[in-house]
Amino acid sequence: MTRTQRMPAVIVATVVVLLAVTTASLLWLRSDVGTRPANERPTAASPSETPTARYAYTIPGELVIETGTGSLIRAPGEYRGGRSVFWTDSGNFVVSHGTDSSESPYLTIVNVLSGMTHRFGCDCTAAVPVGTDRIAYVTSARKPYVIDLALGAAPQEFPVTLPDRLQPVEVMASGGETLLLRARPPEVPGETFYGMDEIFSVRSGNSAAEKVAEYHMMAAANAIGTVTPDGVPRFVFSAATDDGRCVDSTYQYFDGSSGQITDLPELKPGAAEKGTWMEVWDLWWDADGKLNATLSTKRCTDALDDTETVQPSLWRLDGVKWQSVDRTPVRGMRILTGGKRLVLKQEREHGNSLYLENAGTSRKLADEVQDVVVGPEVLDPPTTQPAGTVNGFQLAEAGVCKKTCFVSGTVQIEHPAWGRISLVTTSTLSDVEPDANIVAVDAEGTVRWQHWSGGWPLLRFANPATDRTGHLFFNFNPGRHNGVIVLAPSPDGFEDFETLPKPGEYAARFYGAKLVDTDKDGRYEVDRALNDCDPSCAEGTVNHLVYRWNGRTYAP
Repeated sequence: MTRTQRMPAVIVATVVVLLAVTTASLLWLRSDVGTRPANERPTAASPSETPTARYAYTIPGELVIETGTGSLIRAPGEYRGGRSVFWTDSGNFVVSHGTDSSESPYLTIVNVLSGMTHRFGCDCTAAVPVGTDRIAYVTSARKPYVIDLALGAAPQEFPVTLPDRLQPVEVMASGGETLLLRARPPEVPGETFYGMDEIFSVRSGNSAAEKVAEYHMMAAANAIGTVTPDGVPRFVFSAATDDGRCVDSTYQYFDGSSGQITDLPELKPGAAEKGTWMEVWDLWWDADGKLNATLSTKRCTDALDDTETVQPSLWRLDGVKWQSVDRTPVRGMRILTGGKRLVLKQEREHGNSLYLENAGTSRKLADEVQDVVVGPEVLDPPTTQPAGTVNGFQLAEAGVCKKTCFVSGTVQIEHPAWGRISLVTTSTLSDVEPDANIVAVDAEGTVRWQHWSGGWPLLRFANPATDRTGHLFFNFNPGRHNGVIVLAPSPDGFEDFETLPKPGEYAARFYGAKLVDTDKDGRYEVDRALNDCDPSCAEGTVNHLVYRWNGRTYAP
């Protein structure tokens, strides 16, 4: 039997813990503006320099990142209860999942090169890295999304084809471009789920999902993933059941090339004692592709009998047998460059404490550590932005957005004064802290014009965004009624025909209106609804007034 206990820094036994690993390092998975942390200014690492070590860890109130140049990035936040922290494969971003005081889940995204921090509500239980600089997650509405962090683009829903009546519940782990996905039937209001959880593998960009395994109510699970140098994804995952006395976990290895699943061997040092369970505190693949784990054994004959028979220490899987690597009692260990290592120790007064050890010396880094992850040894060069692409994170870092923003729409036009420009809409993608902008960026990346719209949950281009007049059309909604904005490029910027609300407001000429093309001439008309609110707005009469372009303005 195998037992799994929750240690704040490593594996969770009552909820799914997500983990993703590159071939060279571990990636533990488990409204803020894009601002640089003020307490320790980071020095951007050159992509070509060799760092001493890169790692990140979370404590209840802070995400701490060692950039590899001797400088730290500290991102304050609410990380207690967070499910994961990981580096993207390029090493340019660190992402952490957390839950705020209102129990709303969010992701903290840190650009390691600039030190800028971005945070947004994801409505997700966790996230995993995909490919070079993308992340994937599933919302509580059971919708899977991918965000390209290098582009700062808005999340894109990715299609997954599952058998009938199954919906994605959670992305458990990733191996390169392959995701391990947990699925269930649709929820039935008022009923508790007692069915089967099914696990599928799905490759990014390919909606076809292949079934891997199924378990009865995966109330507890762990998963890690990696990819071999020749591109083969590999996963280790577990499922646990509680019989009221002991938590029994089964660990299985999934080979993405053959599709075969095999059980991991039990740890049985010395004579096997009846009722002895193997506990897995930590799992990770090293640079040689070997599976490492912090393992211990305990005797468990009933709920009150929890005697530790072998203290947790570092082991490595050699074929079909666990081999001891280091007998030092630890809750977790990570090997760094230059003979250094990170060691996680359980201390009664401080929870899990993280130490940096080097040549016989030991320095405590933090107490109450929840997760720790080692980053890639060398950072990839920053991704070159495709022509005409505007990065929402860079807009936030430049102070254009008042909060973290994603580019939610882009239209390229020829402007009479600025030449070829990209006109973009941005959003925080948050109903709790919405914020919207319209921004014009020229071919050199210079912001030529911007309008802060304020707390609008919805701001987007019309479809299509332009008509035969060459004007640009937007729909916006501050929370109740739809509004229409019309912009026309001009030598001084844009003519708005009194349709653009003042910054932070919503009342304007076409608030309470919609776009139509009733005469099918390729020109939009604006259908404005007018309520006489007699005897009240709820009971009033609504009349419609249609505005058309007359060559100078929009008139009824």
